[in-house]
This record gives sequence, C-alpha cells and structure tokens, in this order.
Amino acid sequence: PADIALQERYKLKSNMMRVLSPEDWGITWGQLDVLGNQISAHFTKSPDIYDVVDKMIKPRCLPWHVSYSVLLNNDGLKCDTFVSHAWSESYLQFVLDLKEKCPNVGKRVFWVCFAALPQTWPSENLDKLLGESPHLSPFAVAISNCADFVVVRNANQNMYLRLWCVAELGFAIGKRRHVQVIGKMPKDAVTCGDELKDKAVCSDPGDTSMLKIIIARSSTKLAAVITKVVKAPAGTVLDLGAAI
Repeated sequence: PADIALQERYKLKSNMMRVLSPEDWGITWGQLDVLGNQISAHFTKSPDIYDVVDKMIKPRCLPWHVSYSVLLNNDGLKCDTFVSHAWSESYLQFVLDLKEKCPNVGKRVFWVCFAALPQTWPSENLDKLLGESPHLSPFAVAISNCADFVVVRNANQNMYLRLWCVAELGFAIGKRRHVQVIGKMPKDAVTCGDELKDKAVCSDPGDTSMLKIIIARSSTKLAAVITKVVKAPAGTVLDLGAAI
C-alpha cells in the first residue's frame, strides 16, 4: 500500500508539471526565504544559483520530475511578479535584494526561472517545453500574465551578456511593462545596450541561434532600454510604455 501511494503521488506531481500553465509555476517570497535559510546551513559560503540548483533543487525534484515551484505548490500558484536575473549571482544576495528593494515582497508570487522550470528534465524534453518560438515559451507566457517585472542585477556578471535576460526584457517591452531595477552591477560593466545585445549568448548554442534571430526583429527600443536598466540606480522604476 505504501508503494502504491508513493506511485500515485509521483503520477500526480509529474502530471501537474505538464497540466499547469506556466503562469501557475509561481513561488512565494516565504518559500524563497526558507530555501535561503537552508542554504545558509548547508554551505560554508554563499553559493551562486548554479550551485543551489545542482546541490539543493535537483536532488529534491528528481524523484518527481517537476520544478521546485510545483514541488512546493502541487496545485500551482499564479504568479504576479516576473523576476529577470542571471544565475551567476549569490543566492543569498538575490534574496536580500528582493527583500530590501521589492515593495510588498511578502505578498508577491514570483516567477523565477530556476524554480519555475523543471531542472532535472533531459535537455530534449526541456527543449520541447520551451517550444519552437520564444514568444510562446514559458518565459513569454509568464511575462504576459505578470503585472510586475523586476530586474535583479548582480555584482558578479553583467546579466545582459546572458541572451535569455535580453529576450525577457524584449518581451516586457512588448507588453509595455513597468520595470523595477534592483541589485548592483559589476564594476566597469559595459553599459552600451547595442554592444551587450550583440555579445550576449546562451548556454545552449541552439537557443543562442534562435534568440539572436528573434532579438534582431524585436523592438528598436531594446538596446536603449538595456542601457537604461544597466545604468539605473537600484530601486528605479522604468516605464516601458513611455518613450525611451
């Protein structure tokens, strides 16, 4: 009976990952904070998000083949705030930046890629989940359904050298979202949006090729908005519906 119950639980969780719409892959501030406390107890120094995914999130999610958000919220949790960020940042600094600079943080439901996407899925399955068109990807769907868009910069890497971060901002421009900018930039970071847009890449060469084509056809505002975001003081809110 115990084995049968476990199998049924597995089926439920696995199915929910496929049934829920991307905007329902949300995670609360409290759940992000709890993970931060567990990380503090597990690591001797603050890990980046790559380490957190490999050592904390994947082992927990692997038995169920779901994302961390769906693991914690089996019935889904509709997000209201999309978070754009790069994985090279310290997880604990990421959480601290949200806590200190994001208004009403405790009442928000966040869409954060490392928690929303199923990190244990084989690459071919993850490619199918992301879809053939970035405009129909979980990232784009979540941005369309979130009222708020928050950029969390970090001091380790210029996030706009990561092509998905560039694409996310492009999606936000298309939806005329307000963008709240928090976190610090690296010292001597490149600030030219055109240069960053051209240099940005993905970990997956296939994603790089696909996104480069889409970004080349995107809003003429994109490079200017990247420059604004990179240069903005922490706490700045940019209106993407206004002229840049």
